[in-house]
Amino acid sequence: METDSRTKLIKNLFSLWQLTRSESNNLLGLPESSPFDINKDSIIDLNPDSASDLNERIGYLLDCHQALGLLFPENPNMKYNWVRFNNRDLDGSSPLEIMTHHGIDGIKLVNHFLNFTLQR
Repeated sequence: METDSRTKLIKNLFSLWQLTRSESNNLLGLPESSPFDINKDSIIDLNPDSASDLNERIGYLLDCHQALGLLFPENPNMKYNWVRFNNRDLDGSSPLEIMTHHGIDGIKLVNHFLNFTLQR
């Protein structure tokens, strides 16, 4: 997938999830003080040294979005707000809390949780 189209996809996802700039940058593995703004910039402009980590994060986040679409095809409220709801299966934390506090490992955990839930 072309990098600029990934920018559009992740920008759209972050908008649907109603993330702040700080939350967006955190999920992308960027410092909170980063001048990068997903609403104005392209991920093409980011440091190529971080491209592998960034692409991995984006892949998992887009996979989460796809899984949520399969889990809640008729319920956009759940599909787009699930990341903010506390979840007893995640020790009472919201998926967004897990992803922002634990970085790539948290994103992978939420992704695996969603894929496991789909297979039930």
